[in-house]
Amino acid sequence: MRSQSVEKVISMETREIRNEKTIIMFAVTDFTDSIMVKMFVRNDQLADILGDIKTGAFLKLKGVTTVDRFDSELQEDQESL
Repeated sequence: MRSQSVEKVISMETREIRNEKTIIMFAVTDFTDSIMVKMFVRNDQLADILGDIKTGAFLKLKGVTTVDRFDSELQEDQESL
């Protein structure tokens, strides 16, 4: 299901993966519920994107909500910030 919303970042973590990419994982809330967001970005774009994603920041998110196949939790795969 595609969604677009304005959410507050409550935590963030990054993990470098192969092929010159990094996963940015951050939890967001709309003050009624929270969800984990995952973004797969190329390392050359990482600094620009991390400049926008900070704990306490409000972000306009657009993505697809899915069930994570590794931990069976709901997550949102981001298309854009």
